[in-house]
Amino acid sequence: MNEEKPPSVILLRRGKGAWYAHLPHLLPHWQCEPGPIYFVVESARKAVEATCRAAGDPQTPDLKVKVDKGTRLQRDDVLQLIAVNGGPDGLDLSETDLRAIDLSSDAIYRALPDWGSEPGTPWQKWYSSHTLGINLQGALLERTDFSGGHVWRGDFRGAVLRGCILRGVDAGHADFEGADLTKADLADAELTRANIREVNLDGVVLRGANCQGLNFLQVRSLRAVYFALCRLNGALITRECVASGIGEERDKDWQRAKEAYLVLKNNFNSIGRYDDASWAYVKEQQMEKMANYREWRSHGWRLWRARASFGRWLWKWTCQLLAGYGESPHMPLIWAAVLSILVFPLLYWATGALPGHDPAFTSAAPSDIDWAGWGDSIIFSLTSFGTLAFNRLQPDGALANILAAFEGFAGVLTFALFVFTLGNRMRRS
Repeated sequence: MNEEKPPSVILLRRGKGAWYAHLPHLLPHWQCEPGPIYFVVESARKAVEATCRAAGDPQTPDLKVKVDKGTRLQRDDVLQLIAVNGGPDGLDLSETDLRAIDLSSDAIYRALPDWGSEPGTPWQKWYSSHTLGINLQGALLERTDFSGGHVWRGDFRGAVLRGCILRGVDAGHADFEGADLTKADLADAELTRANIREVNLDGVVLRGANCQGLNFLQVRSLRAVYFALCRLNGALITRECVASGIGEERDKDWQRAKEAYLVLKNNFNSIGRYDDASWAYVKEQQMEKMANYREWRSHGWRLWRARASFGRWLWKWTCQLLAGYGESPHMPLIWAAVLSILVFPLLYWATGALPGHDPAFTSAAPSDIDWAGWGDSIIFSLTSFGTLAFNRLQPDGALANILAAFEGFAGVLTFALFVFTLGNRMRRS
């Protein structure tokens, strides 16, 4: 079985205004004089070539550049690193500090005249002809901090950006096709018209980000994304994209989960996906119910201290039970069937039509009354629930009259609730 060879990298560190190169896997004890990036990288490569020749190995390993974590970089440093690496592919800038650096297409274009005279460093190594911005295609940028910077029209195709901090970054029109953005922080970032085809967005924070024009239908994965306060503005996304759950809900941050589903609902409405908007609205109400539940339960059973949150929780729970927050027309029909065919007939039968009791109903012809009570109870309940008056039976006694009046009132409310939910669904269709 072949053992995996350690990575052949030139590790760069900065100290006292100069750069230092190390070869930790090939020549652990090798040292070179400090100097500019070009000088120390070239020295490292020559040392490896000399070692290989001395060992009789004609093949020199392909050395990639890696910058020590925590190193603060400027734009010129990034451009030089791309050049000495032979292009961005494999360049390792993981866990480096690139905060507030302007790597936008305009800034790179202005820097090109200063670099055109460098021998052997064609412009396309740091300037992407595909996006006309910084070329970091295939670079390793895991947990790199870009916060507050500008990478407008940047080329990040196939780059590894796991856990990358892009908070507040201007990445409009950037190309992230095939990149790995797992658990990246894109809060408050500008992502207008960025290309996210085949991107892994699992656990990405999009809180407050501007995602106008993004096509989430093309992403590779979209699990546990944080959408609270995100500005989708017509982005293409469906319920199926987030069916596995959003990040706020998985974290049980119910208030932020409510805000996230509000964002999704508004966007679904804006792109004409009304069934998805209905689903998001129900999820929004459920998150608010859970937030109220957590609030009043934090006071234990001392409801007098949390009566407002308890009342809101009880109201949300009732709305969900009766009509699915106004989005399920079938639920009032189910309640109507249960009340009129089961609950009220059982009450009529149990309170007045049992053998040995006075009947619950009167009739002009006493022989018409079913003394077993169950058949007449159902007939009377259906007519009372529908507020109809053609039944031959009449309630007899105070209890029967109260039950009949209450059933008629319940029938009117249930019918009104059905009409409301049906109209609400038809309005969305």
